[in-house]
Amino acid sequence: MATIKQTGIRAIPTSIETRDRRSPSPPPGHLQPAKPDVSIIQYDPALQAITGSNPTHALVLSSVETSANAFFHRGCIYLPSRDELWTTSAPLQATDPSRPATVLMSKIKVSQDGNGLTTEWAKLRPPPTMCMPASGCVLGDGIIWCSQGSVQQGTGGVFHFPSGRPPKPIATSYYGRDFNSPHSVTVSDGGMWFTDPCCGNEADFRGSPQLPPCVYRYDQATGEVRAVADGFTRPIGIAVDEGSSTLYVSDCGGVKVDGSLDLIE
Repeated sequence: MATIKQTGIRAIPTSIETRDRRSPSPPPGHLQPAKPDVSIIQYDPALQAITGSNPTHALVLSSVETSANAFFHRGCIYLPSRDELWTTSAPLQATDPSRPATVLMSKIKVSQDGNGLTTEWAKLRPPPTMCMPASGCVLGDGIIWCSQGSVQQGTGGVFHFPSGRPPKPIATSYYGRDFNSPHSVTVSDGGMWFTDPCCGNEADFRGSPQLPPCVYRYDQATGEVRAVADGFTRPIGIAVDEGSSTLYVSDCGGVKVDGSLDLIE
């Protein structure tokens, strides 16, 4: 697909509000003062190591005015070795209703000169063996991607997509059963930890689940895959703390496919 280039994008200062996490919440009905379009709430001084003393932000890409499709839906993986940002779209319906939905990948490069920021945006179709990619993380000079799979059996899993080479499957099943819809992955302590919700079946592009929604760990040394946590409704995001001592998993079970919220979940 063609690459879209935009130039002269201006960055503007980002407002940072320091807040005490121990302070009480405002009473119901209390109106907060108007804030800029983008602002940051700082609860810990350690955030300054990330933002710096004078952070800025810029809207580098938007498809709101040109398309109803959500091209920048998930992913958001920054690859430092190539100075690239990767995102994935929401499932896009084909013009032919008999054809299945697809997900597009976006590769974004941002540069800066005296005239502002310049972005180059390339929309890419995922490799056929890595259908419906959701999210991923960096490993060396490549990206570990979670592929949600399709209605066909034997699809989906966790893949390593190195620079300039086709993706290589890492984990595609658990004791002979296909994963549901691998969604997010993180690398820590010699392993790849990934979530496996049933999003694909809920969105009608994946078959019936063969496994419960779980979190798995792939051992990079032995190639063994283990289920390490269950009891979730829809495990989506995953992260490990800096000391590799705590695993964080976000369960989005309360948010339904149509966007409605079930507070009981």
